[in-house]
Amino acid sequence: MAITIEQNPVFFAPVYNDIVITASSTNVSEDSFNYIFEIYDSTNTTLLRTLRIPAEIDYSYGVCHVQRVLEGYVGTDFFDNVTGTQPKDAVNCAFSYSVRVGEEYEVAGVLTQFLNLASVVDTTCWNAALLYSNNLGFDPLATYDLTSTNGRFMTNAPQPYKVQETQQGWINYYGAAQPSDFVIKTYLADGTLDQTATITNAATSDVAMFPSAPASLNAATLATGTQPLIDSTIATYEIYADDGGAVSETYTFKVTDLCNFSTLHFLNDLGGFDSFNFKTTKDAWKFEKDFYKQDPKRIQSDGSYVWSNKDRENVQYYTNQKQTIKLVSDWITEQESEWLREMFSSPEMYLERDGVMYSIKGITQTDYAIKYEYEGEMINIECEVELSIDNYRQRY
Repeated sequence: MAITIEQNPVFFAPVYNDIVITASSTNVSEDSFNYIFEIYDSTNTTLLRTLRIPAEIDYSYGVCHVQRVLEGYVGTDFFDNVTGTQPKDAVNCAFSYSVRVGEEYEVAGVLTQFLNLASVVDTTCWNAALLYSNNLGFDPLATYDLTSTNGRFMTNAPQPYKVQETQQGWINYYGAAQPSDFVIKTYLADGTLDQTATITNAATSDVAMFPSAPASLNAATLATGTQPLIDSTIATYEIYADDGGAVSETYTFKVTDLCNFSTLHFLNDLGGFDSFNFKTTKDAWKFEKDFYKQDPKRIQSDGSYVWSNKDRENVQYYTNQKQTIKLVSDWITEQESEWLREMFSSPEMYLERDGVMYSIKGITQTDYAIKYEYEGEMINIECEVELSIDNYRQRY
């Protein structure tokens, strides 16, 4: 009995893309042969799922796509409470697992299993869903592990990231060794440095999130610096992770001023939540209605049969009210238009209006065209979102 693992999954693989383990066996020619892949938790003690997979027909390898099992063990983390907004563990965004590989075949006419002949121990996936082309040759740790100024935060939002003074927001990041703190540098409109502040990092999980938008930053407890960090005098600010020196990219934010703005927080490709502000909102309602037909009982007690304009012959017995909101953006760049493809396709989003978060069913449009600037032409976007809560009228 000899099982050899030919290909291990990438460590910290995006779970909504292919995660593949391949194996070979010296017994593949035996009758009724199958590979047995057992997926366990990170401790390699709790069995999550057993997959029986026949050898593939070209080279007799066992090819196991484990992502469909692992999808059920990751989720999202979204915080909308601005009180005490320190860096937080994003415990639902990643999952560690192990895989044992064995085989089965007939021995003296009896189907016999030989389990745990080779294994992949304590590897990790996270709740990302990359475009196919972006996942080719992708090395997650080289891109996102915060060990140098090349380490990226988990957002594709172009810089400067536009935010509002009263807006909430967080950014996810990966740190196998968590940085000690985050540094925030704020700048006045003329580019003068206003102050340098730090927030102590108490997060311990591999994937965590730090407050990045003004309202969230202003609610944080500072290790150094003075609150409020962001007020009406601040034009831009920068954030980077620090561990005796910068261990991440420096991300730049621009504070904009939109009246009566609304913010759409949406799940991005990398498993965190990005934010985008709209300057105009228009509320509307859509109604779902069903009817039944009834006899208006036109016969009277004296035997007469009468008709009336008040006869209720068709009765509305079901009414579902769905609130929709039309959103119109300010002018955007080509880079923002490309990034916002993630918003239009996002399966989870929240609308922030006047400091209150509302769960959104989604954007009603089913297609999205990236807009480009031609000869200085200015561009913006419009979309319609639908709240996820149904409202019902009286039923008959």
